This record gives sequence, structure tokens and C-alpha cells, in this order.
Amino acid sequence: MFIVFSLGVVFIAVFVYYVYSIQFSSRGLPPGPNMWPFGLGVLPSALIRKPVFNISKLRPWEYFDLWYKDYGELYSVQAGNFYSVVVASHEIMTELANAEEYSIKVSHELFTYPRTFNKELGLIFVSNPEIWVEMRKFTQRTLREFGFGKRHTMQSAIEAEVQQLLQEFQERIESSDRKGVVSIRTIFVLSVLNVLWCMVAGKRYDRNDPTLVEMMERNFSMTKSTTFIEPVQAIAPGLKKSFPWLVGEDMRLKVFQECHEFTRSLIEERKQEGLYLTEPQSYLDVFLRKIYENKENSKSIYDEEQLQSMLADLLQTGSTTTNGTLNYGLLFLTLNPEVQRKCQEEIDRVVPQHLIPSVEDIERMPYFQAFILETHRCACVVPNPIPRLVPKDWNYRGYKIPKGTFIISNHYSVHMSKQYWGDPEVFRPERFINEKGEFVPDKRVVHFGYGKRICIGISLVNSVVPIFLSSLLQKFNFSVVPGTKPPSTEPEIGVSLSPSEFSVLAEKR
Repeated sequence: MFIVFSLGVVFIAVFVYYVYSIQFSSRGLPPGPNMWPFGLGVLPSALIRKPVFNISKLRPWEYFDLWYKDYGELYSVQAGNFYSVVVASHEIMTELANAEEYSIKVSHELFTYPRTFNKELGLIFVSNPEIWVEMRKFTQRTLREFGFGKRHTMQSAIEAEVQQLLQEFQERIESSDRKGVVSIRTIFVLSVLNVLWCMVAGKRYDRNDPTLVEMMERNFSMTKSTTFIEPVQAIAPGLKKSFPWLVGEDMRLKVFQECHEFTRSLIEERKQEGLYLTEPQSYLDVFLRKIYENKENSKSIYDEEQLQSMLADLLQTGSTTTNGTLNYGLLFLTLNPEVQRKCQEEIDRVVPQHLIPSVEDIERMPYFQAFILETHRCACVVPNPIPRLVPKDWNYRGYKIPKGTFIISNHYSVHMSKQYWGDPEVFRPERFINEKGEFVPDKRVVHFGYGKRICIGISLVNSVVPIFLSSLLQKFNFSVVPGTKPPSTEPEIGVSLSPSEFSVLAEKR
């Protein structure tokens, strides 16, 4: 009797699974991995394809790459009530870059609304196209007024931070207890923030400011507590409320609250000084003046909660991704001493020892530029950017993609394509150098994303990363700490990636 019952259960399960898969495919979406009923979606298929014992350590981009090899450059996945189409090739990403169905509207369903006061605010996660367009234009225009993207102004701000950074490395070399061993995790965060913050808020912070150091450490940890693709939370969204500690929601809410308090104090400080109406000195001041000018307009999107959300976007995202890239750059230099030697030789030829390298200097260093691009390719700091949300029913390449479907780009598949790169797992800057010794960039390295939502911080990253790393190489040699294993390139998972904390031996040249 028990055997009959068991066989009946198995038969029903298989039947439900079969019917569910047929129902899914009949939606007209591209093919994809098998879908399981009861909201499980592709999660069981993923665990069968590549088992992991800790679901919180799932790396969606790696599963997307495996399925790319199985189903091609456009395929479907599902988790909970969320249907998604994954784009895994450079050709389709380029094709979709400015398509109306892909270009602006993003998904916020899987992200925590308390970050923006439970409203459609800010720039990074806002899904309202009108708000996004206005905020992006205002932010780009205003930051540029205060030097963002202008080489001379950016260089001055970067040089001030480079001096502080070099001093900190030197102090650790001279420290009797550290003996030149430097721990790398958040060492660059405040330096990057200060470059941006002098234009955003008209001020810089001491690298030892205890309040800011603690907040940025917690913010960094918060960004590592989730990813843009969370299958478990999609399947069981109630976990956020029922067991917030289990999915890191309690920590995220605490960081959001701290960030609100920090941005509120900045705003109050500028309002008390009162210069924002007559002599605005930063992005923050100009935004406050905009609020004042629109105070009688009930439909204005310029208010203090919007300002706080914009400051949070700039504070939390601007420093984290750049810090991850810098960490990976230093890691790759440490693990590849021959690459480090070639970069140093080139820097020494172009820049006198007493000067900090500039963007103009970097442009005269083909090998170093190739090293920076190879760092972006191998690091793939944002393997899956924020999913886009299809605003209306969409016929694309013969498929019927319903309104509300997520579009997920898997940059990892592009960066690690064996068919294109040949040896994608090898760190080899020479792949971007031609037979004449010239640097040849490749558009398949998509570290800034595609389309209208391309990263607003391009000029920050393109200035800070090469100048910081070349300045360090100019003064120091980096190697594996004697008596220890070489540090791993395995990432610390989060909304953006960075290498797990590691140590290097820094020695003065």
C-alpha cells in the first residue's frame, strides 16, 4: 500500500512539473532551464546543475553563464512570481541598449523601499522614467558645474586624496607591528568618497573620522548582504518581515537609517549657513536652492526626501564599486609580478618621481591602460546590473515578452566568453595591445553597462582607478606576504563584487 501511495505521489509531482513547464513555455517566452511548480522556478534546476550547500552563497551570474551555454544568448528563468529573460551576449545587449522596452524602467520589487522613504525617489533604483530623466540631467549638469568630469578640477581633488593614501601606506610600512603588511578591503573607500564629496557636499573628511569610517564600513557590509538577483527572496518574499535577520534585512534597515541621519545632518548644516540661495558651493546647495524655488509647486519632485535619496545614491554606490575595482587591481598586480614590473617601467618612463600621474599621463601608457581594462574584465565588479522592467507587451526576435517581465543582463558571460577571448580565465593585459604596441580598447568590456542607464560615474572611475593605482606603483612594490598562500580572486558576493579581504606586503621602491 505504501509503495502504491509513494508511486502516486511521484506521478502527481511529475505530472504537475510537466504541466507547469508546458504552461510556462506557452507564454511565448524564450526557452530556458526547467521550471518547477510552487514558486520554486529555476532554483532546483540551478542546484541540480551546480550544487551548493549554502544558498546564500549562490552566484547568479555563474548559473546564467552555464545556461547561456545550454540555451543560447536569450533565455528565460523564473523565481517566485517573477519571470525574467536573461541576455547573455554583447550583440543583443548592444541591440537593446536604447530600445524603449529596455532603456529606462528598472525593477525595484526585490529591493528595500525604506531606503527611499517607501517612495519613488533617487536615481539608481527609481523606476519612474520621468523622475529618472529629470534627476539624471540635473545631477550631470550640476556636478559638472563643480568640476565633475573636468580634468583639471578632478585632478586636483584626486591628488589631495592620493597624498593621504600614500602617507597611510608609508605609515604601515614603517609600523613595527605591521612590517609593511597592508590589509585590503575598505582602505580606498574614504579616498574615493572624498573625491566625489568635494563636489557633492563641498567638503572632505579625515580618513580617521570615526563616525564616517564606521558608517562606511557598515555600508560596505550591507552591500555584501544581497545581490540584484535574489532567488530565495523572490520565492519567499515574506522572509524580509518574518525573519529579517535571516536575509540581512535588519542590517540593511539599520544602514538606511544611519544614512538618512547622515544626509539629514548635511542638509541642516548647509541650510543654517544659508549660502545656498546666493552662493551655492556644491551639488547639495544647488539642490536646496531648487527646492526653495519650487516650494509653491505641489507637483515638484524637488524636496528634501528626494535630496536625501540622491545623496544616498551618490554616497552608497559611488564609492563601493570603485573600491572593489581598486581592490581587484591591487590583487592582480600582487598575483602577477611581471605585469606589475611592466606597469612600473612604463610609469617611470612617463612620469617624474616627484609628480602624481595625471589622466594625460595615463593616456601615454598603453600597457598600463591595458592593465586597467583587463582588471575591469576579470573583476566584472557588477556582473548583473539592476534588472530592467518591460513597460509593455513586447515582441522581440519572435518571442512574446509580457509587460512586467524582468530583463537581466549577464555581463559575466560577455567578459568570460571562451569563444571570444580564448583564455578568459587568464589575466593578460597584452590582449588589448596591438602589434604596434598601441592600446586597443574593446567594447565587450562592459563595466559601465549599456544604454541610457549607463553608469553616471564613468569619469570618476576612469580618473580615480588609474591615478590611484599608478601612484601606488610609482612608490611601492606589492607582493604576497611571505609564509602565506597567495590571496584568492574569489569575490565577496554582493550588489557589486570585490575580492575577499586579503593582505599584501608593501615595500618602498
